[in-house]
Amino acid sequence: MEDAAELSTAAFGAIVASDVREWSETKYSDAIWVSRWKFSKDTSLAHHQAALEHIVDNFRNHGQLVAELDLKKYPSVWASILALAWSLAFQVPNYGSAALSSQSSPMNETKIADLFDVAVLKPLRSVSTTKKTNVIVVSGFDHESGFTALSGLTPLLAKFPFGFKFAFVGTNDRLPAILAQFRLHRYDITQAATALASITITLGTQTQQDLRLPVPTSVKDSLGVRVARDCSNWIESPYADASWIRYWRFDRATTRAGQSVVLPAVLRELRSAARLAGVLDFKRGGGADGSGGAQAAVNALAWGLALRVPAYRRALVAGNLNLHAGPERLFEGAVLAPLRAAGRAVPKPFAVVVHNFDSEAGFDGVEKFVPLLSQLPYGFKFAFSGSNERLPPLLEQFKVVKYDLLEASRLAREQAV
Repeated sequence: MEDAAELSTAAFGAIVASDVREWSETKYSDAIWVSRWKFSKDTSLAHHQAALEHIVDNFRNHGQLVAELDLKKYPSVWASILALAWSLAFQVPNYGSAALSSQSSPMNETKIADLFDVAVLKPLRSVSTTKKTNVIVVSGFDHESGFTALSGLTPLLAKFPFGFKFAFVGTNDRLPAILAQFRLHRYDITQAATALASITITLGTQTQQDLRLPVPTSVKDSLGVRVARDCSNWIESPYADASWIRYWRFDRATTRAGQSVVLPAVLRELRSAARLAGVLDFKRGGGADGSGGAQAAVNALAWGLALRVPAYRRALVAGNLNLHAGPERLFEGAVLAPLRAAGRAVPKPFAVVVHNFDSEAGFDGVEKFVPLLSQLPYGFKFAFSGSNERLPPLLEQFKVVKYDLLEASRLAREQAV
């Protein structure tokens, strides 16, 4: 039950993050207030925290996050300005060198306005920012000291040049008054609870995707890193649309590495590059319905897309879907039709990861599902991770990049010597 609750909360956070990022790309407002009504029965503080974490993670993965200001950590205007300048120095190209070459030092300033001008605005004026929208996420203003800091910081944030947007994540009834100088878009996270309930009604919960944020680790396995980076480069290439991360099932070392090291590394890499559309595990979903797991895989792919792409999600829940229509008709109604409706809002390239097809039942599901995958529009790519000698004929319709883990493991060991 606890695991199911964590999955649901993570899915909720992903929906909020996708909605907020859609706002940054499509709306003319320069700030968004992501709030939670404190008496809401549909959302909790855990949902609020998940929303914040996923918003930060989503913008970071898309290369848009230039600063995260938690006013619990920086409860004064002075401290928050210095934290903002420090973050910009690492995230905005040439900002750091521009700040260092300035004849004025922030430490010499005694007035808040002068500090902000020297530490933030002057370096920004001297560098050209990218065409991509830059986002600053502000949180921790639910309590008095954080709100006081925000009251002093907001007039300064309003001086940022065009191309910067602000996401204020938190609950405070006094916030609208100090955000009046922005073109403000309001977002109540109850909307995400409603959207998640709609997806659950449409698709059911059996194949819900795991969108829990990965735990940061400093351990770098050379084999996993090598294959993950190669996969990331391949995803961006226009010359191949599928890869096969292959290991010999009678070699215990590479089988273990493929399942416990390489696959997680590939998933982390694709997720951090905002390229992961869905993960299809063919150990889930049996063949009792005659579909061999293909129907469950269609459902899982629809879940993955619905949690990540708001336009797809809206089209999916607006449709009249029959979950018992069979894999082919379900794929048309749950995947292809909403994708057509979403159009250019679907990211490209977008990768679908398929694994656990080593067993007879798992391969039977893949065998029925691969012809459906080939119908996905241009921009979708597929990574198959597993061992099965019968897979190559199925993949003949794709341009395939192969990774033999025996060979990759040998190269990784040679580099480690």
